This record gives sequence, structure tokens and C-alpha cells, in this order.
Amino acid sequence: MTKDSVAAMDPESKRCVLIGRGDAEYLKELFDMGLILVPVERAGAVKALHERHPDIFQLNSDASTHSYPAILPPEVSTRIEAAVVAVTHQGNIGLATRLVLMHPSTDLDRASCTKYATIVLSRLTAAFLEYLPPERSALIQQELAEYARTAMDDKIKAAEAQPKRTVWRVCRGGVCVANYREDQYEAAADHLLRIYKERFMPEAAEWLKKPYGYLTFERQLPSITPELVSPFEYDTEWFPAKTE
Repeated sequence: MTKDSVAAMDPESKRCVLIGRGDAEYLKELFDMGLILVPVERAGAVKALHERHPDIFQLNSDASTHSYPAILPPEVSTRIEAAVVAVTHQGNIGLATRLVLMHPSTDLDRASCTKYATIVLSRLTAAFLEYLPPERSALIQQELAEYARTAMDDKIKAAEAQPKRTVWRVCRGGVCVANYREDQYEAAADHLLRIYKERFMPEAAEWLKKPYGYLTFERQLPSITPELVSPFEYDTEWFPAKTE
């Protein structure tokens, strides 16, 4: 029977997501969407749309006018180029690039391409550094460390430049007993009033018996202290969302 239809497979989910006739314009549209095109009979296309296939090539193992092009074992430089493209686009690459990168594997989903591309580039970097003179290798490591430090400094500066949020801290004798959100200042004040007299009475009695330093006396009494924190710290460290 004539293979007059095409099944378009999503390489990430390995499921058929679209079917249709194999005219050139429609094939180009599907190819541009990053889908893997498999020529099949009309009945096979309909069946593929409702089934999951662990191997996308099981749909078509026979040669036909729409079969995949023969992929020869790629040169190392070609595979490296495909790996760079895959990492740059996080695995969202075209069929030809996937086939070159993953050859001879047919595991062409996005996650696999990204992971394998990382392995290719990692091996390339290791081999490259192995043959570098020690002084050149040390210079590269220094440059990378400086880049990492600069990138981290930029992130810290960006975080510090964000508008700060206020945490109301109720403290007693140098120990924080409660933290309140920035709009809960009245609750923080109520908490302070509840504990102030309880702490003040014994401290006042001790003072009358034998006066001591003013600062020491003040530090023993409850107080409210505002603290400015970044929005990220506010939401994740001070008041993280409660998990059920």
C-alpha cells in the first residue's frame, strides 16, 4: 500500500501529535515546528495519533520517498558543532542536528540531546586542557574564576538594588522572640506590650537594689527592631510558604 500520510512525532514526549497528507508545504511546516516526520499509511497515521510508541522509528522501518536521510557517522567537529547548538538552544533543535548529535542512537528527545551535548562538550574541554601547557591552563582557570566572581558580584549587586522589605523583630534580652511581616506592625506592638511589663518589673527591682549600666538595663528590656531584607529572603527565609 502507498504511504500517503505522515505522522508528526514530538521528540520529547515520543508521541504522535499531528497527522496529515505528505505534501511539501505541510511537511515543511511540521519540520519547522521541530517535529519528527514519519511516512505511514493513512490507517497507520490514525493509529499512531492514539498510541504511544517507545521507538519513533517503529512506525516506518521500510524505505520510502519520505524516509529519513541516511546519516553517516559524523566527524568529531560536526558532532561538536551540533552539541554547541543543542546547548545554546537547550535541546530544542532540528531533526538533522539531533540525528548528527545522537548518532547512532535514536533517542532524540530534547532532554537526551541536551544531556549528551553537555557530555560531548565536557569531554572536549577535558581533552583540550590536557594538552595545554601548565602556565596556559593556570591562566585559563584564573580567567574563569574571575568571570565567576564577577558574575556573582553582579548578582549580589542586583539583589541589593532591589527594593527592601521590612521585618518587625520583637526582641527580649538580646534574643529575638518573634518576627512579624511588614504589614503586621500592630501585632508586633501588641506582642511587645504583653511581654514588656513581665520583663520590666524584675529588672526595675534589681536596679533599685543596685544600679548598674544604663545600656545594660535597656538591653534587658523587650524592644522592636526593624530589619530590611531582600524580597527573595523575605519570601524564602523569613516567611516561607507553608507546605501542606
